[in-house]
Amino acid sequence: MKKISVVFCATPDIALPCLEYLSKNPAVDLKLVVTPPDRPSGRGKQLSSPAVAQKVKELGLNLLQTENINQEEDFFDSLGEIDLIIVFAFSQFLSTKILNRPKIGCFNIHASLLPAYRGAAPIQYTILNGEQTTGITIQKMAKKMDTGDVVIKLPFSINEKTKSSELYFLMKNKAPEALDKFIFDVQNENLSYHPQNHALATFAPSLQKKNGYLDFKNKKRQDLIRQVLAFDLWPGTYCFAGKKRLKVFEVEFSSMKLLPGQTDCSLGMLIVGTLNGSLRLVQIQLEGKKTCLDIELIKGLRDQLIINP
Repeated sequence: MKKISVVFCATPDIALPCLEYLSKNPAVDLKLVVTPPDRPSGRGKQLSSPAVAQKVKELGLNLLQTENINQEEDFFDSLGEIDLIIVFAFSQFLSTKILNRPKIGCFNIHASLLPAYRGAAPIQYTILNGEQTTGITIQKMAKKMDTGDVVIKLPFSINEKTKSSELYFLMKNKAPEALDKFIFDVQNENLSYHPQNHALATFAPSLQKKNGYLDFKNKKRQDLIRQVLAFDLWPGTYCFAGKKRLKVFEVEFSSMKLLPGQTDCSLGMLIVGTLNGSLRLVQIQLEGKKTCLDIELIKGLRDQLIINP
């Protein structure tokens, strides 16, 4: 049986198991991996390669690093016929010309059950909205983002305590399972296309640092807990203790009765009121200090902590 010729486009480490799967599958001819160029990183601003680029070099595969895949038509022409372009967390849009380039099509691996959570941050919004079922979708790419026909869905369950970092790990390790079924269907000419119900679409736009602000005065405590769980990878969650930023890594319910936004440290713990009850800020980091428990921070301070004064 003729091998399936594939170009794989990806950037972060969530795509590494899929990359390894494609590189080892005897049914696949992985012609090229495309990822962005090296970028300055860290305090020293030294050039750092995307996780996918690093793995490609280890595996000895053909690599193209580019700012814009749509400007690489000559490079694609040199590859000859391509059956599939597979995209996973790539961060570049594909032009109509590129979308039409492969014989079978361009397909995107997406970390939600489309049409739910179209966009750049499906994992975070899944947690933020308290979903208990999510999964991997593979869809044929269309001009509008995440709107194409679905060919594979792999659902699985999560719970109310799942963090984004944990869901990221699940997505990373379940994606090859969905990809394996997809390659099998391609091999057997058995792809089944299912149009999305656009009326049911929800969205997961890119996050900004300000999304991590904990507004105790105007939010319910369950929503604040979900915010901490959802943004643990990035952008993190924070409030202010006086004029200093206070990063918040873990919270829990408190039975103390406080007004929304009111702070109490009388029991040696950092308790803050919300719209419908109180929260203890359990694991925190005050600007200029190390991460610690609230009890440790309060012991080391002379003055009363006031949150979001």
